[in-house]
Amino acid sequence: MLLLSAIPLWAQTEYPLKGGVTEQGTGRALAFVSVGVQGSPRGTTSDIEGRFRLTVEKLPVTLVFTYVGYESKSVTINPGAETQVITVSLKKKDFQLKEVVVKAGPNPAIPIIKKVVANRDNNNPEKLESYSYTSYNKLILTANNDSLTKMKGDTSKEKVMKFFERTHLFLLETVTKKKFIAPNLSNEDITGIRASGFKDPSFMALATQLQSFTFYNEVIELGDKAYINPVSKNSENKYLFVLEDTLYEKNDSIYVISFAPRTGKNFDAMTGVLYINTNGYAIQNVIAKPAEEDNFGIKIQQKYELIDGKKWFPVQLNTDLMFKNAQFN
Repeated sequence: MLLLSAIPLWAQTEYPLKGGVTEQGTGRALAFVSVGVQGSPRGTTSDIEGRFRLTVEKLPVTLVFTYVGYESKSVTINPGAETQVITVSLKKKDFQLKEVVVKAGPNPAIPIIKKVVANRDNNNPEKLESYSYTSYNKLILTANNDSLTKMKGDTSKEKVMKFFERTHLFLLETVTKKKFIAPNLSNEDITGIRASGFKDPSFMALATQLQSFTFYNEVIELGDKAYINPVSKNSENKYLFVLEDTLYEKNDSIYVISFAPRTGKNFDAMTGVLYINTNGYAIQNVIAKPAEEDNFGIKIQQKYELIDGKKWFPVQLNTDLMFKNAQFN
């Protein structure tokens, strides 16, 4: 009886924390922000919608938020605050270094990228014998927050601001079920659909596939153009890779590697950030966009999860399209 009564004293309590990370000024969700526990290897990353969940062993605790291109931020969580949603906004750095100083010696990012390339077929979901999934898809056409902010002070334009604060130009939601059997048998059914806003057929056309299903093919399709994948054979000769950070999640390490085309290289290239998990050297997260943009901009985000501890599979895909000079009557 004495032993049994002592067990609760030894039991370890864990505190679940949850919240969201946004960009200061615009309120945009920031995907794949590193959320670390100060003084501990425990941590996680935010998902595509900026949300994160994390358990800690004790309170108070200080969470450290780091993100490539943004100023780091520390937030202390006191007892009782674990029941609240933690909201954190990160500020963009005032300047970005256009030149990267490469020190003498081997680049630590290159061996990691080579391991990712060597394990592509093992981690590529399109190489599976079969799979099936149900997906929820949402397409929103609206005005950019930055352009709306410039309208302040103009009475007529402020009416436009108020319009976009309460509604969008177009909204399309669908639920689909897809089944795939290698090598090329696939079927996708739309089980639900809802559309609202301006019934313009061109808006519906935007709902077609805007990015490659995975980030493992030799070329990556963004919109109607194909780009050489930084995770491809001999990509170290075309892209410059920089190991920006190392994160820790459970028993695995996650390498944060930025990539950009090497100087003087002439090819359709991308720039962005890869999050590589040491469990199978698989892509866990990726953010990518064309290295050169004109009046039409596109950025993709992909998040993968290890399903049943066996295979990595994409669970969230996001595409941002920017029409910089679009006009509507």
